[in-house]
Amino acid sequence: GSWKGALELQYVQRDAKASVLKSESNSIDWNFEKKRYEVLLSSGIILTRHLPIEASATELKILVRDDKSGAIGSVTIPLKNFALE
Repeated sequence: GSWKGALELQYVQRDAKASVLKSESNSIDWNFEKKRYEVLLSSGIILTRHLPIEASATELKILVRDDKSGAIGSVTIPLKNFALE
């Protein structure tokens, strides 16, 4: 058997007033054999995404939605330490 699913990801850059400067999204489809899926449940998956950061952005919010369950999660990353000089 296999496990199939999909994730929707949204990347939102906001300024100090919480105004959206830039937003982009992408989807990832999964199709794992059962054995591989079980390994990933314990080890996790690392996703890499290169985003050009707007000069006035102070935070990056990443939202993730699991298409299969509808579960949603997010993380907010402060960008002040990454300011362009």
